[in-house]
Amino acid sequence: MITSQLINTAGQSDIETIKTLIHGGADVNAKNPYEKTPLPVAFWRGHIEIAFEFFCWRAAPSLTRKTPKTAARRYHKQSE
Repeated sequence: MITSQLINTAGQSDIETIKTLIHGGADVNAKNPYEKTPLPVAFWRGHIEIAFEFFCWRAAPSLTRKTPKTAARRYHKQSE
């Protein structure tokens, strides 16, 4: 439950909730039913500070379907 909340919150800009969930034991490398981890969710939504927080807690970019670079490029195209 706490890990799925982490994945959902990764798409929002609430860094304090992210920190609380991580300190509460949420797994930064857990996948949701769609095989997504919190890291790409944060990148796709443009929440770089949250993505950095996941890196600080050793989120593994290799667990994602797309690399952070790909996600950043996709976000840039959407914002144009």
